[in-house]
Amino acid sequence: METLSMEPQVHVDYDPKADVLYLNWGVSQFDFGEDAPRGVLLRFAEEDESPTGVTVVGFVGNRWNVAMDELAQLMSAHLKTDQQTIFRAISGVMR
Repeated sequence: METLSMEPQVHVDYDPKADVLYLNWGVSQFDFGEDAPRGVLLRFAEEDESPTGVTVVGFVGNRWNVAMDELAQLMSAHLKTDQQTIFRAISGVMR
């Protein structure tokens, strides 16, 4: 028997030239953001204000690259998912 996950897909991308980390949660949609510390923008769906992702401006500049546990904790709290899933996703693009 196959178990289906109801967790949204996590998509992470890093633009080294702009030093911006993008984490998208689920299907792309129109959203808005709320500022959090050190260049973090928590994104919410316009339609129902559910979490849609996180953008980190100045990922290296704000030293999140050496505090990925802390960043994963902040992101997982926003997205209401486990920290390890987020940490693995971020780590995967930073190799």
